[in-house]
Amino acid sequence: MIDVLVCCHDDAALLPNLLDALEQQTAKDFRVIVVDNASTDDPRAVIARYENRLDIEYVFEPQLGLNRARNAGYAHARSAFVAHIDADTIPDPQWMQTILEVTEQVGCDLLGGPYRPYYPTAKPDWFLDKFMTHDFGPTARFLDADHPYGMNMIWRRAVVEHLGRFSTELGLHGRGLRRGDETELVLRARKTLPRFCVYYDPRISVRTAVRPELFSLRYWAARKFAQGRIARDVRGSAAAGLSWPWPLRAVTASALFAAMLAKDVVWRRGRRFKTAILEDALPALFHLGSAYQDFRDKILSSHKSR
Repeated sequence: MIDVLVCCHDDAALLPNLLDALEQQTAKDFRVIVVDNASTDDPRAVIARYENRLDIEYVFEPQLGLNRARNAGYAHARSAFVAHIDADTIPDPQWMQTILEVTEQVGCDLLGGPYRPYYPTAKPDWFLDKFMTHDFGPTARFLDADHPYGMNMIWRRAVVEHLGRFSTELGLHGRGLRRGDETELVLRARKTLPRFCVYYDPRISVRTAVRPELFSLRYWAARKFAQGRIARDVRGSAAAGLSWPWPLRAVTASALFAAMLAKDVVWRRGRRFKTAILEDALPALFHLGSAYQDFRDKILSSHKSR
């Protein structure tokens, strides 16, 4: 038996796609826990339609935050492993069967697989599938440094409980931009649990919805900047580029952004303009965000010391 944890915030319109896919799984030995994280669109009414079709439990978490919802779900979990899947995600039919096989046959604390996109609305030509696709190849294997993503990850419940569950200081709040929800827990596990191991199986595969707001360069610019701002909280000083002083990071990132923007105006190697900007110029905003946050922290620290 596996508990499937679904954290839901204003996802009532997409939730039936997930629940239908869970109903159609080739393996049926699972229970679904849907955590309503301060939704305004009544996911409970959707869940009621599946009560005779799935073993499903509704949990309400009034305080906004994905990690708060996850922790609320763990308070109701009973199985040795908990499978996380987003409310706007659709698992392949063999998803649960593969999870059961791996958890029975492979000794691991965290496992997962790839994700790829599906489009509830029309996709613009410049937006490529690879922007919302992630995998570690076609071969099942242990991962030494990488880890599965939050929309498709399965944790050994005892490990999560031992680590004190997910940090409520990090991660998504509603439709926010800040990520790092599960990355911090993985890094904490690798640091404190010498035998912690992560496994990848390409058959544990899902499709995730690409929402209309992702078709905006402004969204991606803000998201990359926001990710830079929380990089130290998530990864500590080991985060990419954080060993550089913040003024040097700010100047270098600004120069790189300007140079890449100019290059994409002149020479895009056959790509559409927005595609080139997202791939070449916007990544520099991560480092600009990290520099900005270090600057803010330094200013706040100096004010407190006075």
